[in-house]
Amino acid sequence: MEEQNKTRKLPNSPVDLCLRLLNSMVDGYLDIRSPLTRRVEHWQQQLLQGNRRFKQWHQLFHENMAFQQVENLCEEQIETLQEFRDEIVENYHHVIGEKTHSSQDLLLVRLNDLMSHVERIQKHTLRLRSAIQSAIDLHFSAIANQTNENMRILAIITAVFAPLTLLTGIYGMNFEFIPGLKSPVGFWIMLGVMLLSTIFLLYYFYRQHLVGRGEKSVIDLLAQQHRQDRMNLFWFLEYEPIKQTLKEVEKITRLK
Repeated sequence: MEEQNKTRKLPNSPVDLCLRLLNSMVDGYLDIRSPLTRRVEHWQQQLLQGNRRFKQWHQLFHENMAFQQVENLCEEQIETLQEFRDEIVENYHHVIGEKTHSSQDLLLVRLNDLMSHVERIQKHTLRLRSAIQSAIDLHFSAIANQTNENMRILAIITAVFAPLTLLTGIYGMNFEFIPGLKSPVGFWIMLGVMLLSTIFLLYYFYRQHLVGRGEKSVIDLLAQQHRQDRMNLFWFLEYEPIKQTLKEVEKITRLK
């Protein structure tokens, strides 16, 4: 530590001290990137889960606005640093001397490095906002897909029962003379016709890839994945102490 303190140079000007303070502050911004990324991953999991509806829209909206505020703050900082850089260049033009010029170059390098750090924070925040927006779009797309799937199933059920309803409506009318009404096998003939019409419609829909061949929706796939995670009977093996115990048992077994 003492050798590092000796080799570390002290600020040679107030501007240098200011840049070093700003650099330490921006490094603090860089440290919060991982927590922000984990928070976005949490919202992605909440939006793309298939077992229940997402209801935390108010909180998600506020966090998205917080990301936007961070992005606007970074933009303001970049503009301020650019003005600061122009002022440094203009104020050093009247100074003559090699040492002064080298100090000017050093300040400009530090200032450019500081601006690059702020730009990294801004781009990272923009990526996080884009990730949230993409998850929201996928969420609504999955809901729309599920709604279309439900409407398709209801339409198929309606189409299958339409001829059955027509036949029962015709033979349910109060007319005295209806063909086949007094036939002893009329009832069974009607059941056969209804059964054949149902089989024909189901076969037609199957050939049109409307029944039995459709892929699962995104919501169903997500719900299935969630159920598989919950039904994992060996979840306790992921516990860290049990992992260590299993490793020790494996070592002892190898020694024997």
